[in-house]
Amino acid sequence: MEQFLTWEMIKDFPTFVAIVFSVVAFTKEIPGIKLLPTRLWSFIVSLLLLALVNVQAGTFQWFDVFIYAINGIMISASANGIADANKKKG
Repeated sequence: MEQFLTWEMIKDFPTFVAIVFSVVAFTKEIPGIKLLPTRLWSFIVSLLLLALVNVQAGTFQWFDVFIYAINGIMISASANGIADANKKKG
């Protein structure tokens, strides 16, 4: 990695998935969050990050929250797939 994370870099799908995977892995043992299924927590992280990226870019619209949710499901599923693959190897 040649530079720190930027808002522009987060817009890249593989980078977004890696960030969600990392945030979930780092936070899933926090009390309260620990009670949530990991798939639900990764969806929440995805949805919040998608909203933040769009707010920062000036493109956030309430009507688009539905699209953010669909994208959040796809990102969450991809991040969970990484976690599942890592569990099978280890």
